Amino acid sequence: MDPYVKRLEHLINRLDIVTIRLQSSTGVPFGDGEYKKYPIPEQFKI
Repeated sequence: MDPYVKRLEHLINRLDIVTIRLQSSTGVPFGDGEYKKYPIPEQFKI
């Protein structure tokens, strides 16, 4: 595999982790396909 592509893939994976860490709420499905958002307490954030 091309080293450039491998490095780019690594950076994209890290970006996904950063995005997950910045989210402060999560959606929980209920009812007929509806989602309710709940905040994530600070102590449970990654």
